[in-house]
Amino acid sequence: MKRLVIKLLAAVGLAPAGRYAMASRQAHKLGKEARVWKKRAVKSGARATTLEQQLKDQVHRLKEARAAAEQKASLTGRDEAEWKAMQSRLAESERALAIAREQLMAIEVKLDILEGAANVLDARTRSAVQR
Repeated sequence: MKRLVIKLLAAVGLAPAGRYAMASRQAHKLGKEARVWKKRAVKSGARATTLEQQLKDQVHRLKEARAAAEQKASLTGRDEAEWKAMQSRLAESERALAIAREQLMAIEVKLDILEGAANVLDARTRSAVQR
């Protein structure tokens, strides 16, 4: 008999107070989680922006180093030690640039995952609240 009454009330759009309270708590909890994920996504976005700027700086330094290396290449043998030092710095800059690019790609993947998680939590929250 109780199930029949609950089904009739559900057909009209009503739910027992216990179910409503449970759904409300769950929606509140999911809302908090969504806000936490959104904050993390914003922080990750800021970090990605910083890494992009660092990447641009490394590219600029790399271009400067290559230009300087080409200029040094035209010098005579007296600057051979400087030339070797410049080449080692150039190689180090290229490695740093590759690492920065890999980190940027990893952060972009993480941001995509966080965005997906936030969307799922948002959808769950909305469906829980609508029930």
